Amino acid sequence: MSTACGELTEREERVRVVEFWRAVEVFSPQPLPRPDTRSGVVDIAAEAPAPWEAGSRHYAPAPAGKVWRHEVFGGVFQLSRVRDALTGLYGPDAGGGQRETAKGQSALFACTLDEAGQFVSRTAVLSACAWAVARALAAPENPSLTDFGKDARQFAADLARLAGADGAAAPLLAGGAPTGPGAAEPGRGGAAPASPPAPEPGDAAAGDRQARPPGGADLVRFAAGLGERLGVADALRPGGLRVRSYLVDADRAARQTAPPFLNGCYADDLARVAAAVADGDAGAGLTAYLTGGARIDTGQRADVRTRPQAVWDGCLPGRIPAGRWPADLDRSLALSQQFAVNEIIARLGDAPGLVAVNGPPGTGETTLLRELIAAVVVARAERIAELASPADAFDPGAQRRWRSGGTRHAVTPLIPSLTGAEIVIASSNNGAVESVAAEISGPAAIGGQWRAAAARVDYFTATARLVHGEGAWAMIGARLGNAANRRALTETFWWGAPGRPDGGLPDLLGRPAGRPAGWDAARAEFRAAAERVAALTAERAG
Repeated sequence: MSTACGELTEREERVRVVEFWRAVEVFSPQPLPRPDTRSGVVDIAAEAPAPWEAGSRHYAPAPAGKVWRHEVFGGVFQLSRVRDALTGLYGPDAGGGQRETAKGQSALFACTLDEAGQFVSRTAVLSACAWAVARALAAPENPSLTDFGKDARQFAADLARLAGADGAAAPLLAGGAPTGPGAAEPGRGGAAPASPPAPEPGDAAAGDRQARPPGGADLVRFAAGLGERLGVADALRPGGLRVRSYLVDADRAARQTAPPFLNGCYADDLARVAAAVADGDAGAGLTAYLTGGARIDTGQRADVRTRPQAVWDGCLPGRIPAGRWPADLDRSLALSQQFAVNEIIARLGDAPGLVAVNGPPGTGETTLLRELIAAVVVARAERIAELASPADAFDPGAQRRWRSGGTRHAVTPLIPSLTGAEIVIASSNNGAVESVAAEISGPAAIGGQWRAAAARVDYFTATARLVHGEGAWAMIGARLGNAANRRALTETFWWGAPGRPDGGLPDLLGRPAGRPAGWDAARAEFRAAAERVAALTAERAG
């Protein structure tokens, strides 16, 4: 099949799917925080002073050791107007019926100001959704969602000039580089520019303090002008300011100040994915996921309702992984769970790819995940047991060195055979993922008969308790879903906690190095256990 015949190639089909996915993300901005004075979120009238201005009824001095940050959302509009604009151009959804009207509000732009009303560098964000609506209105037949960066730079330059700081566009932009729709153009191998180093405390937008801080009225007028320049003033009818004020530590203000959450989370990532798909470098799993149904050989499928023998064969003793999660012995997997685990390990144990498992709520997804972790840990342990010494796990020839300030750093990576065993749990619900991570390391994760053995093995137990709380038995998983979780993990996992100096990683790394006593004995014990498992498997298979 080829485009010469008017049909798309497989690769072109996959690119179109990702591009559609990206367009949906672009037109699905993050809703603004709702006005709530208790949370520091207020709407500012056109001529009223903003929270950082003298005379504002929302102004309050910061407590000792704290400073204010003010997230400004300018040109507020109803998300329902985005749908109305697109429906007016392209008609209602096919398939019958209108979907529920989009709820919430977004804004034409966002930025963050400090306690003095100065722009905080690398926090200015142009709305990708409003920009894309403008593109659709300008060219309905063939709207282009590329070159967002050019308009983002112009927006940042205009915003900088508002405070008399010409030339401050790049330092003002969130991430230090224009990202969003078109950050990477499919087929050109492009990618979004790398972000520069994080700003230092007190870093201003143009390196020097701006001539004057913008007032609320200035930003209201700027938003009105931006709506006219984009061409969405009539369609979206943006207006007004919404400000969210919050406190950060004075000595860590730069680290605790993030760009406002305005655009969708994944538009830039999807642009990079589209480019990788176009270049044939998307990986086996994603390539399989993006394969159209017409191109799948359905003859290889087995309907287990009519062929239950397929499940039985998939659960034969020889197909069960050598490792099992240390659960209570009377709680074995259900047949369908064991079949899923066996299929995943058989198909993906040594090769990339994709296996889909349908697990409705309450059917034991976390239990299945634990068994996969156990299988992966044991498979990796088999490779480790082949090493004559723990030092052989590292590749000194691939050591990476760098200097940060006056400190030299060096990291020696693992040998390739010990990498690739990581597991990422992702979901649209951060709370669900956090619960799974906590359950895996929590005290109820293992059976009572295994707890004494787990304490003897000491799988970073002290560190796990710093990260997950008392009762954690092993450092198996970590919560990474948002910036606060990631920051808490790195600080606790690495530095430990006040009054608990024994759990941080530097303490573990600072222990005497060299060949641990009993390495050969430990390898022999593991191999004996593996041989015992193999013998039991053969016995049951016979």
